Amino acid sequence: MKPYDQEHGRINLRQQIKDNFIDIYSTKPLNKIRVSELMGKSNNSGSSLYYYFNNIDEVYCECQTDLLNLMAENVVLLDLGVVSNDKSKSKEAFLKFLIILEQNRKELVAFITGSEKVRFYNAWKENLMKIMMNHMRYSKDGNEETILIKASFATGAYIFTQTDWLLDGCRIPKEIVADTYIQILFEGLEK
Repeated sequence: MKPYDQEHGRINLRQQIKDNFIDIYSTKPLNKIRVSELMGKSNNSGSSLYYYFNNIDEVYCECQTDLLNLMAENVVLLDLGVVSNDKSKSKEAFLKFLIILEQNRKELVAFITGSEKVRFYNAWKENLMKIMMNHMRYSKDGNEETILIKASFATGAYIFTQTDWLLDGCRIPKEIVADTYIQILFEGLEK
């Protein structure tokens, strides 16, 4: 996320506030972050924050929403490959998704490990469950109860896999992660 607004040739203060928040939140609990500290990183007054946000919690919520939307957009692309039953499309989409996760690793790790990790996890899980359930309904993958169970399992496994990969510093090559994910997705755990 870049705070520089190329169109207008100036710093986008709203984005800079969010970037500063991520930097601080990665080292401090949400309830310990002060407006003066957040705005001091960009040499702006505390009143500048209130031009864009009502409080620090609102900054947290917007940063969280940005991340969840980014991930949801890309999970939908992956889902399209699965619905069409096309392994190569699915793998290509998953590799793109891994690149996006890696590019946003700092922000994601801050939210995965931060003081509000349960809040983030619940929002992530809720977003992903909706996508998974829609996919399974579309593919007519059982009755509503079966769909709920499968979507719940898939969501938990998906979140765990991505969290583990991010926290491990994205050290496992993306190609291996994608191949493994696609194999499980299309062939199950038996192979």
